[in-house]
Amino acid sequence: MPSTDLLRGCIAVLAIALCAWPQWSAAPAATHLGDEWLRDHIVRLQASAEPEKRILVVDIDEASLARQPWPWPRSRIADMVELLLAGGARGVALDILQEKPADAAGDGRMAVLAAHAPLVLAQMFDYLPRAQPLQGGRLGGGTARGTPGEAVPASGFIGNHEGLAGAHHVGNIGVQTDADGVLRHVPMQTWYAGRLYPTLSRALLACCSGAPAPAVADGPLRIPYQRSWEAYDVAKAADLLAGQVPPDFIQGRLVLIGSSSLSIGDRIATPLHASTAGLLVHAALLSAQLDEQAGLAPRPWPGRWLALLFTLSVVFFLSYTLPRLSAAANTALLAGSSLLWLSLAYAIAPHDPAFAPAAPLLSNLFLLAVAVPFHWQLAQQRSRQLLGTLRQYVAKAVVDELLRSDLQDPLAPRLLQVTTLIADMEGYTSQVESLSLEEAARLTTDFLDCLTRPVLEQQGTLDKYTGDGLVAFWGGAAAEC
Repeated sequence: MPSTDLLRGCIAVLAIALCAWPQWSAAPAATHLGDEWLRDHIVRLQASAEPEKRILVVDIDEASLARQPWPWPRSRIADMVELLLAGGARGVALDILQEKPADAAGDGRMAVLAAHAPLVLAQMFDYLPRAQPLQGGRLGGGTARGTPGEAVPASGFIGNHEGLAGAHHVGNIGVQTDADGVLRHVPMQTWYAGRLYPTLSRALLACCSGAPAPAVADGPLRIPYQRSWEAYDVAKAADLLAGQVPPDFIQGRLVLIGSSSLSIGDRIATPLHASTAGLLVHAALLSAQLDEQAGLAPRPWPGRWLALLFTLSVVFFLSYTLPRLSAAANTALLAGSSLLWLSLAYAIAPHDPAFAPAAPLLSNLFLLAVAVPFHWQLAQQRSRQLLGTLRQYVAKAVVDELLRSDLQDPLAPRLLQVTTLIADMEGYTSQVESLSLEEAARLTTDFLDCLTRPVLEQQGTLDKYTGDGLVAFWGGAAAEC
């Protein structure tokens, strides 16, 4: 039927659209259909524990704060930086804001280090619209640009105090979480008041890696959490200050200094853990950029097109199986294709940060909820039509008995004892010779109806009509019931 074919086509188009829309949609709603939940699980499963030897994390942890409560004197932070540089660190980045002056001697040392050493200071941009924008300290670094382009515009900032205005390298530590509170993206470049400012890891890489920083988009970058937190070497700040960190643990590394302490509060939810030190987020970004710089990053794949191609294949395959197989079989096929897609999404995820991994599953769910019941209803309708046709020749009670008997092969030959009726109209030819065609047809129809009704009323089976008569039998249609 044309209407049925049209409905089939609409279901197929909608299933494909449910996959395609999240892949290319810029709307935030596209990320709330299970994509981030699924990707987060993939990230956790794939996170490698292989040690990251290019980075050292210096943690001002709870044990370090037990020896010296926060805030620390600026001279104590300068001591850490000098010890790390003396130990052979290639560069040091501070995940610590210095908005206000502190001890004069420590501030002076920090100013000298910021101006002459491979040291990256931190400043923080705010991305939320506020009635009173944040403005504290003084911004440093940045390059002039009249318009934001792909960079993320900021609404305010907290910079360092005026004494650190001579710093050569400054990086942004401000972030903005997704709607569910999880940090998955970081602005690689922030635009504010006509200037571009890099994120902390980018500034450290450009300053101190010894090689050109790899090209990345200016806009938000999905953080490639490729390593578990256990993969990063961590030195406690108190151990560093006590001289208990050997130089070979520092030599040749890029160093990030920050805190995992709950009392300082620099913690955030990530796909790897519900409470993660912000310092480790910068470590993950730095590690991924070092991989890109060394040619070790996963090569890009067209994940969006692979997802769409998969859904097209499922829709095409089911267009063949839905009219031919049972609802249970088609449900099993959809379940199998979903498991297959999960394995493909697991492989694709590291190679395409933009594709929506849950979209083909959404299409499969739509097919399960709409296409399978629709074709099941069509099959039921065809069955009712066939039974209606059968009941024109076989008594209703016999048909019902056949259905109840649940015969596996009702057409298989069997040896039965049956009663057969063969009846026709006596003198049929001579009677119709004198009648018109219409009158002969009406006479024949009325006579056959007169013969058929008693047969069916007595639960007989009509075998065939013989022109002016019929052949019927009893005892064969339901012999095994």
